[in-house]
Amino acid sequence: MRIITLFVTSSLILLASASCNQNNQNDQQENSENKESQTHSNQASSQTNPSLESIQQPELKEVSDNELSKFAAIAQEVQLINQAAQQKMIQVVESKGMDVERFSQIQQAQQNPQLEMEVSAEELETYEASTQEFQGIQMDAESVMEKKINEGDLSLTRYQEIAQTLQSDPVLLEKFQAIQQQRN
Repeated sequence: MRIITLFVTSSLILLASASCNQNNQNDQQENSENKESQTHSNQASSQTNPSLESIQQPELKEVSDNELSKFAAIAQEVQLINQAAQQKMIQVVESKGMDVERFSQIQQAQQNPQLEMEVSAEELETYEASTQEFQGIQMDAESVMEKKINEGDLSLTRYQEIAQTLQSDPVLLEKFQAIQQQRN
């Protein structure tokens, strides 16, 4: 389960970075408006139910510039590991004679039973065999990612906390992006 979190975390960071790069000015304006609106909403909620505020918003821990710099370096390495794992998964699917697009369609249908799609027994067998091989690839990638995180002088828990904070703190995300740009 941890690998899924790491894959999702790195993907979310990449998506957030791309999104913020394209709409940085609009996002800043919207975020300040949303924060003001949220502050008023939270004040009203906390007046009626003080415990509700703590349930709705997890406590975000402070991230130092040093930690953010370490995180940025590790995130780049995690991204490369993630990309390599994805390439291996693509190779697995293609080596079994299935098109990656078809595999994705079957995966979507498996995750959403409301999607109606005809899948042959052979395709289903190929899909299941591929996903079995994915587990080994994910376990290997997880091991390498954890090693890189620990080598980068952050615990896995702290790495995930910083990733969560980046998703909800536009100022910190902006600092993260600036560090990434300096690295490139």
